Amino acid sequence: MNLIASAFEYLVYFYKNEFYNYSEVYKIIEENIKVCKTYIEENKRLNIYELGRCYGNIIIHKNKQLTNINTKDIIEEIKNLSEKDIINTIKNL
Repeated sequence: MNLIASAFEYLVYFYKNEFYNYSEVYKIIEENIKVCKTYIEENKRLNIYELGRCYGNIIIHKNKQLTNINTKDIIEEIKNLSEKDIINTIKNL
């Protein structure tokens, strides 16, 4: 549950503060995803909160053209996520 909560928390913070209005943010998101890939490759004991934030970055990157996302759709996407799902998604980026 902490994994899902941290991903959702990251998304709420991003959209509530309307960071999508700044094009520079998407460069930062791309860098964050690179950091996530490195983090996964170098760590055997992964922090659930870090993985959640990584997945939040992925969702933002995937939806970067949208200024208004459907919260219900996002909840459906992340509610059954596992650590393995996130690791595989990040590795395959």
